[in-house]
Order: sequence, then C-alpha cells, then structure tokens
Amino acid sequence: MTLREFLQLAKDYNINAVGCTAQAILETGFFRSALMVSHRNYWGIKCTKRWANAGGTCWNAKTREEYASGDAVVVAGFAHYDTDDEAFTEYEGLIARLYPVCRDNPDNTWLYLSGLAGKWATDRKYLPKLAQIVCVYVAPEAGMSKDDLAAEYSAALARGLSGEKAAVIGEVIRRA
Repeated sequence: MTLREFLQLAKDYNINAVGCTAQAILETGFFRSALMVSHRNYWGIKCTKRWANAGGTCWNAKTREEYASGDAVVVAGFAHYDTDDEAFTEYEGLIARLYPVCRDNPDNTWLYLSGLAGKWATDRKYLPKLAQIVCVYVAPEAGMSKDDLAAEYSAALARGLSGEKAAVIGEVIRRA
C-alpha cells in the first residue's frame, strides 16, 4: 500500500481522508508494519467485545502504551479485517459512534485530528506526530499547499479549535 493508494481509498468514506491517512501512516510505520498491513488494521484498532460478538476476528501483538505511571509494552488484541472496505467501514463507524468532533468535521483536517487527540491513543505526542505527517507527507500528496493548511487552520480556529490542541497544530504548521 502506498500513501497515494491509501489516500484514494479514504476519499470513498465519510471521514477526513487526509487525517485518516496520516493516522494510518503513524500507526503502521508508513505501511511497513507487516502485521498491521496483513490484517488491514491501518489504525491500530483494538479488538472489542462489540467486534468479536459481531463475528469479527482478532489477533494479538505487543504494543507500547503510555500510562500516568510510565510506559509499558503489553500484549493487546487487535481487530482483523478481511478487506479494505471492511476495514474502512469499521473505522468510519468508530468515528461516527465515538469521536463526535471527527464525525462533525470531516471537511477540516485540524478539527478531525484534534478529535482523535487524547482519545484514540495513549501516546501523549499523538497530535503533533499526526500534524507533522500531514504537513510533510499527506498534504503534498493531496495537492494541499502550506497556505491551504494555514487557511484550514484559521477555519478550525473560527469553528472552535482552541487551547493546547490549537497551539500544537499551529506550531507544527509554522515549522513546516
């Protein structure tokens, strides 16, 4: 899977394709994680009771988690998807059910990513990592310039992006 191919796939779903692609790049190590790619689990989606009860299959892998008490490597269950459509449909459903900021802002990359921050992963640097991937890799592939990213950031501020999340994203854009 290449960045371009993934971005094209993501455009077929009610998600922010740029944000979704940045997240997949981060979670799969730029599509190099054989385990994640072979299971079509591009976002590190854990295996939940809901998924297993619906007949979904799961697999276990070591993952690094950050906790208030410190970092730990743990074995976690991850969801397996048989097709890319199944994977994207499940991701789209998770966004719709559990991430209202993302669901309500599929047209704004920065609001979309801010809706994931602090919820999707235990990594305290998840948002700046995602923003950096957007600026350096995904936006250019999507035909977005630095001015486009700045305009989208201004729109996000006008629509309520604030505080630390706004500051983090603003700093990454300025450095890009």
